[in-house]
Amino acid sequence: MSARTSTQKSISRRLGVAFLAIGCVAVVTTTAWSQESVVVGGAVTVLGTPSVAPPFWSLVGEGISLIAAGGEPGSTGGQSCRPCLAGHTVSMGGFFAGQSLGSGQAVVNGVLVRPVFFAGALVFDAKDVVMPDFDGNSWRNVTVRFKLAADSSLQGYADSARTQLLFTIRPLVGRGTATLQLLQHIDPTFSFYEWKSTTYTFGRDRGDRE
Repeated sequence: MSARTSTQKSISRRLGVAFLAIGCVAVVTTTAWSQESVVVGGAVTVLGTPSVAPPFWSLVGEGISLIAAGGEPGSTGGQSCRPCLAGHTVSMGGFFAGQSLGSGQAVVNGVLVRPVFFAGALVFDAKDVVMPDFDGNSWRNVTVRFKLAADSSLQGYADSARTQLLFTIRPLVGRGTATLQLLQHIDPTFSFYEWKSTTYTFGRDRGDRE
């Protein structure tokens, strides 16, 4: 199984499980934004072949379960490596807003809403990474920690024009691991990396509220 196929299957599994029933902890209302932070799980994945694709994403937290596919690529970490060399510094921060958040489904406080058209911003703060030396394998993963920026928030609308507000989730608090998947082209005269995908995977950390 290729690394790309594995990535796509992983996305499918996340899209399948992200909509499981969750506890109805009242941190979000359908008429006003939340006044409490939401500790999130899920992932945002952007594929880079043959061109930068819109993100697949899911968020799961206290009182929410969201799943969507973007309409535009947004700005994802790692995409400057097209190609890049060992020792090259690559930005791993990400920014998804507007059409890049796309549309999908939501469970808010136990209520299923679909379709939902999303707005807001998911802003990923992460340190730059330096491309490692080539190890002779076909594929290489590079990882770095991330956290959502303080201004990250999401709004859900009933219409594509985004005039009928259903809910707002604000603020969003999340952290996890950003994984850059690279294809290594090894040649005696010239070797380089080619970016294939970036995934921001959320998970609880010591700084998250239990």
